[in-house]
Amino acid sequence: MDRLFKDQPILVTERLILRRLDIQDAEDYHVLSSDPEVCTYLKKGPHISMEETLQFLESASAKISSRTAYNWGIVNKASARIVGRVLLFGFDDENDSCEIGYVLSKEHWKKGIMTEAARTVLNFAFHKLGANRVIARCNEENRGSEKVMQKLGMQLEGVLREQLKWKDHYIHQKQYAIIKRDFEPECNDFEGGVPVAELFPNEIMNLPEADIPLQGLKAYLSQGDEHQVLFMQFDEAAEIPEHSHESQWCVVLEGEILITMNGETSLYRKGDRYYVPKGVVHSAKIAAGYADISFFHEKERYKSKQTGS
Repeated sequence: MDRLFKDQPILVTERLILRRLDIQDAEDYHVLSSDPEVCTYLKKGPHISMEETLQFLESASAKISSRTAYNWGIVNKASARIVGRVLLFGFDDENDSCEIGYVLSKEHWKKGIMTEAARTVLNFAFHKLGANRVIARCNEENRGSEKVMQKLGMQLEGVLREQLKWKDHYIHQKQYAIIKRDFEPECNDFEGGVPVAELFPNEIMNLPEADIPLQGLKAYLSQGDEHQVLFMQFDEAAEIPEHSHESQWCVVLEGEILITMNGETSLYRKGDRYYVPKGVVHSAKIAAGYADISFFHEKERYKSKQTGS
């Protein structure tokens, strides 16, 4: 895991923003950390006072500096409030493995939010950190947490008998795990995507169409003196073989795209951005329904259908 702790990026999904937990999140985080129902299976909960929550957040922030754990606060885009936490810890750099954990406020249970957040963190672990294996553990009675692991495609490896000391007794824990090659089919299963409706305004759709020989692609071309900007929408899935060109910057508007570059494969979804440097060989697998805005630092990357130039 050669990129371990080089940074802690902001991760964005359709409904969520995952960012580093901060001391300023204390009020939001205390709502869930002080809830006895949320903390039923947490060894160090619930928090009795705001001071306890502040101490916890200081500790969580210090763990990124001490290179022991990533802690993301789960922000609900709709409310802009912290509604949970997801973390990576227990790093075994020699064997490229780590552990994932999570907690979510109860008003957001059974809405797929925890699975959505954890899947994005798994993608980060596999495709950015270089992990090959990620485990997760839960108390034997914690069916909610176990269901999240199952939805992520993790496999039950066994029961750790009396693995955790809980107050005055010992409890069993279930251990699940997923390896990179098992995770990728779920992320890369792009067949049967739902085409999006036309999402660009008339001002964009009145631009010349770029002449790109891909079935189901509509690409509107804005020509600059030294660059091109393309507004692209894919009604059908597509695979782009290895190629290179001048630099490209892109923001994803809808759907999903897998980019393989420098031997590393990354998944990008709505709201994500990616950059391809000049001359770097890369390939792509694009979902039906994908749309983006791409800036090419190259004035003749594509020709216009109308003019052929």
